[in-house]
Amino acid sequence: MKNKMLFALPNLFTITSIVFGVYAMIRVAGAAGPNDFIWAVVALAFSVMCDMMDGRVARLTRTASEFGVQLDSLADLVAFGVAPAIVFYNWALKDLGIAGIAAAAMFVVCGALRLARFNVMAGKHKGVLRHFTGLPIPAAASFICSVVLLEAYSNGAPALSSGQMLVLVVITSYLMISNIRFRTFKDARPSPASFSLFVLIAFCSTYVGTTFSVPVMLFGMATTYVVLGLVEEVVFFRARRRAEVDDSDEQIA
Repeated sequence: MKNKMLFALPNLFTITSIVFGVYAMIRVAGAAGPNDFIWAVVALAFSVMCDMMDGRVARLTRTASEFGVQLDSLADLVAFGVAPAIVFYNWALKDLGIAGIAAAAMFVVCGALRLARFNVMAGKHKGVLRHFTGLPIPAAASFICSVVLLEAYSNGAPALSSGQMLVLVVITSYLMISNIRFRTFKDARPSPASFSLFVLIAFCSTYVGTTFSVPVMLFGMATTYVVLGLVEEVVFFRARRRAEVDDSDEQIA
């Protein structure tokens, strides 16, 4: 009985992530106001936390399973694909007609492709993944939802037009299926350098959150992760492509 409860524990986190995603969709259905969008984004933030916990709990309790892996992918598609697309559509895209629907659908489709590719690559790769290929779907959801939260919290005129919002979601969708690498930080080890970096990030986040607002802090964190991946891709583009060519030559030989 105890072992069954342990196996159910990580799946409970995954299922809770789905529940938060469904709540976010229901919250913005109909004539939703700014407060509804704020609560929807908060719910998706809890989904991100649950997603971060389920795998760690499974590894800690040694209850990782193929069932859990498949359930996690389905949960991610609901909580970080469908739910953010509906939230973003209702906030910024619904006045654009078919173009807004297409952009929201594109986000979900690219998220599904991103998850499928990750599952295939993770099955072939042994050891700790240092980089994701393509923007992870939780990061993509966090980025577009942080924009909604920032604008809903300000209670002022939208900083971006509907057309600019559409371009933003299209670019984010493309980043998910691109070959651009984004750090997983799973290979990080306790060290003076990593501790100093953690303290710096915590200090900067606290400063921005207290000086401006929590939505500004969250937007800054989500944007920083995306920009970091893009900058590293530009800086290390040649080295990475050279390494890929070398790997291909070794496989042919």
